[in-house]
Amino acid sequence: MDDGEFVKRVILADRSQESRHHLKELLEKKNCSVVEALDGEDAVRKSSNGNYDALILDLSLPTLDGFQVISILQKREVDIPIIVMSGKFDKDKIFKLMQYGVNAILAKPISKRKLDDVFDRFVRG
Repeated sequence: MDDGEFVKRVILADRSQESRHHLKELLEKKNCSVVEALDGEDAVRKSSNGNYDALILDLSLPTLDGFQVISILQKREVDIPIIVMSGKFDKDKIFKLMQYGVNAILAKPISKRKLDDVFDRFVRG
């Protein structure tokens, strides 16, 4: 970060501390301010109450899973690009995510290259 200012504000919702740490480091290298959400309710609350440039969302969250988070945000008409990540995808999950209109789907583990590609295409700011 050249001047100490962040360009993009991102919510990172993942139950895994290791995964959050890894992604947070990658995002901070992209000059992002990262706010962590530890469960689905926290992700909904933060997404609904702030002006964020993206939500990076794990499907397997406590309290509300990723599908429930997306559904609630859509009902509340929260306008935020959603990038979904998971360690396990099958055809049904991918089809359902496409129906929900998520911006991108990433399989874990997420590399810098994969994150950069998706982030640069879908994250506003």
